[in-house]
Amino acid sequence: MRFINAKAQFSTERRRKIAEKSLCRLSDKLLELRSSVSVKKMEIERTKQMKDLSDMLQTEMPFLEE
Repeated sequence: MRFINAKAQFSTERRRKIAEKSLCRLSDKLLELRSSVSVKKMEIERTKQMKDLSDMLQTEMPFLEE
């Protein structure tokens, strides 16, 4: 009976360790994705600002050329 309990305990422990490693990898991937999203949001904001500036300059160009 002890052998069966030990075997079951070993199996349970092994599955727990595998699950923990998987969870850690998922956590790392989630941090990577969050960082990537933040960078993309900053890039989008910068692009919007550049577009706004370009639009303003386009409307002001005729006055600047006078």
